[in-house]
Amino acid sequence: MKTLIFLFLSLSVYAQSILIEPSQIGDGASSVSATTLVSNRLRLKSNIGYTAGLWMNNSANSTSIVNGAFWGMKNDLESGVWIGNSWRFWINTNGKLFSTSLAGTGTRLVYANADGSLSAGTSEKIHAVSALNFKARSSNPNHRVILSVLDVYGTPGETFGFVSPLEIENGAIVNKIEIEFKQYTASTYFKFSLFRLSKFLAAPSSIADVQANLQHPYFQLINMPLSEIIDNDQYNYFIYFDPVNSSGSPVPWIDNLSLTLKGYKVYYSL
Repeated sequence: MKTLIFLFLSLSVYAQSILIEPSQIGDGASSVSATTLVSNRLRLKSNIGYTAGLWMNNSANSTSIVNGAFWGMKNDLESGVWIGNSWRFWINTNGKLFSTSLAGTGTRLVYANADGSLSAGTSEKIHAVSALNFKARSSNPNHRVILSVLDVYGTPGETFGFVSPLEIENGAIVNKIEIEFKQYTASTYFKFSLFRLSKFLAAPSSIADVQANLQHPYFQLINMPLSEIIDNDQYNYFIYFDPVNSSGSPVPWIDNLSLTLKGYKVYYSL
């Protein structure tokens, strides 16, 4: 038996609906292909303590907010999707989009992954340090500075090296350090190292290092890959370079043993 019923809309207009079969409502049609068929717009009103929206159960069909999804008003100025027991995506009245999957620190690029999902890329920064920042770890080295390039001549017989303080943002993740230099001999190695010195202990500890023994008349780059989270509250950080043998042990400087150092770049993200 078909029963005629009326729905009162907020615009004070009567719209005819027909109860086709138990649990089926149509918009005046004699039959519908879905449980409910509504023409034009369906208006859902907010109530005290509840925003307007549509709740969809999952297969558990429980009343728990963890079992399903809600599409509707987040508040009076935002509308979005609640799923997995949290708001995941929403838009405000100014057209600004928000997604918890893209949340993070700083301004970052958004990438479309192969599966169609979106992710926030890491914001990589570069911290450049001139060779002028290096100081000899000796009281009497013979070295000279020409413009922004450091020509290094160690005092023969001494095993001193050079050091530069590394100062970047607290919490930064150092991904690699790139050193630019040219070397005048292939018989001696130079080791570049990242050290940290505890503010509460005396001895510095090595984090990473890379050796070079490439004689080349032009400037070249070597990379020190690493993954170090900078903790300026606990440590001071330094870049060392030293003359070493093939096993990495310090060796004395010899006559005319030199390299020219332009500086280094620190690649890091926040």
